[in-house]
Amino acid sequence: MAFVEDLRRKAREQGAPVTIGLIVALVAMSLFFYFLHMRFFDNLVLSPNWISQPWTLLTYPFAYPGLLGIGLIWLLITAWWLFWVGVSVERDVGSPKFAAFWFLTTLLAGLLMVLAGLVFRAGVGLEGPFVPIAAVTVAWAARNPQGLIQFWGVIPLSGKVLMWITIALVFFAFGYPNPVIGLLMTVPMATAYMFATNKLPGLSYSKPIYKAAPSKAQIEKQNRFDADIRRRKQERAEKERLRKLFEGSIKDDDK
Repeated sequence: MAFVEDLRRKAREQGAPVTIGLIVALVAMSLFFYFLHMRFFDNLVLSPNWISQPWTLLTYPFAYPGLLGIGLIWLLITAWWLFWVGVSVERDVGSPKFAAFWFLTTLLAGLLMVLAGLVFRAGVGLEGPFVPIAAVTVAWAARNPQGLIQFWGVIPLSGKVLMWITIALVFFAFGYPNPVIGLLMTVPMATAYMFATNKLPGLSYSKPIYKAAPSKAQIEKQNRFDADIRRRKQERAEKERLRKLFEGSIKDDDK
């Protein structure tokens, strides 16, 4: 219970409980698949028998079993990247809207993959959080087109360049051997861009303004500033009064 409470506290501190929850769920399901019950993995993957398992349209992002060798490395990279872009976007739009964006993007990608399977008479298959995380990345990049990041700590990339790289990765990941499927899977990326630029009907990207309560030092500083303003006003009023008295005395002397 202490571990759970610590996670809740961390989530509140970050201001992104949905992102933290997604990361915890991703890691927990990976551990579950590896150590306990790999057969349960089939109940989360979007597969050709999705009609009998419609929930897989939303659960496939958590079907990520790799924990050995490069699989563990990719799990850590995935969790880190989701934390980096997810916290930023969730803080901007708020947790309820971020959760809606995540699940709508996940559902859209799942439906598009099912459509591709029906049109091309091919077996559908979708697992892992790559698509929804890519959509969150596109949303962040669309909001920060001039923002610079150090990719791998070495390569500087602007948000605009990162967005196009992400879209290209999605296309090539799903576009072989059928590029039409690759194009279909870039639709959620376009949706994420529309969301970030306030062009998506019913789900606009709005950044709430959080005003923290002023500290005692800030209040004292503001009080000193207000007192200084009042003092200056009084000095100007006194100077104006004295000037008028002086001018009045000159007129009396002239008379």
